[in-house]
Amino acid sequence: MAAGTALVRDRGLAVLGADGRDFAFGSPLLVAGDPALAQRVLDMVGRRFHQGGERPR
Repeated sequence: MAAGTALVRDRGLAVLGADGRDFAFGSPLLVAGDPALAQRVLDMVGRRFHQGGERPR
């Protein structure tokens, strides 16, 4: 996990946690990729996640 996170960040891509900030181990959610796209995905999935919906897999 740590190596993958480091590789993605090294390429200038985002690795975000459930709170929308840089991913920290222990976060229940991880979204990685182009920063703008990662934020959009997090916004879509995060709304459902924070509304008490099913935990994302």
